[in-house]
Amino acid sequence: MKHRLTVLAATDLSGMAFLAVRRAAAIARARGARLELLHVIDSFSTAWADAHLASSPNSSPLTLPAEEGLTAIAAAVRTEFGLRANGVVVDGKPAVEIAARSEAVDADLVVLGARGMNPGLTPLLGTTAQRVLARSRRPVLLVKRAGASDQMNTPYRHIVVGSDLSPDAAAATHCARALFPDATVTLLHAYEGLCQAEPEQPPVETDEAGVGGTEPVDRRRELEVFAEKTRNTDAFRVVRHGSAARRICEYGRDSAADLIVVGSKRTSLRRRLAIGGVSMDTIVAADCDVLLARTPPNIFLNR
Repeated sequence: MKHRLTVLAATDLSGMAFLAVRRAAAIARARGARLELLHVIDSFSTAWADAHLASSPNSSPLTLPAEEGLTAIAAAVRTEFGLRANGVVVDGKPAVEIAARSEAVDADLVVLGARGMNPGLTPLLGTTAQRVLARSRRPVLLVKRAGASDQMNTPYRHIVVGSDLSPDAAAATHCARALFPDATVTLLHAYEGLCQAEPEQPPVETDEAGVGGTEPVDRRRELEVFAEKTRNTDAFRVVRHGSAARRICEYGRDSAADLIVVGSKRTSLRRRLAIGGVSMDTIVAADCDVLLARTPPNIFLNR
């Protein structure tokens, strides 16, 4: 039986979060997936309570304004995308509840805004986003910018996958292909070892057959082997010398990519709080949306 994808969009009811919901709805419509909406009432956040009780002094339950807001979002999704979204409001710590809900609905993808109402731990990444990235066992898509209206309601067109040629990178590549099968994919391998050429090389020209430029032959061959093993021989392949996060973000910007994909180390729940440095640096610095690709069991069933 063919597995039907499930997309979970978490929202704090802010404007940025609604953009993430729209992106989630576009993905769900393109893949024929179920769309789940989740709002978590952070009972530890006095700012949330003060803001909503001030706007609705006659409604003592904190859930009432949240349920109304989520219902309005579900209605907007149905109008724009023709999808019926199931919305749930829960009370608790946002990152914990988002991770728990993703498991409960067997989500193939979790989508949320990179920043919401609250200030982040970094200038470009919100507190909840960081904690969800650390805790979730599912692929997490961070919507970092607002595109044009026609871009927000269509699937991604150009994906850059950062690859260190490891099994985790292979899993991330499979995940990206499974979620976005119609996108153009570029596999980018960056390394910081010794290089005979100048460290600051100009951008590499690529073609459909492979890579060009003056990078060491062994690096190109390794990427070719990686592409073959991951069944991505139709992908563009690019090798760069330098900081991986910097090169990935540079290429994403220069090539007008609308999504960057990075992998996550396969660690235990206790150790997952530490995401790989390259992945986190890329997530923070990227100008476009970023997918932290973890692989739930069902995601390859549609391939």
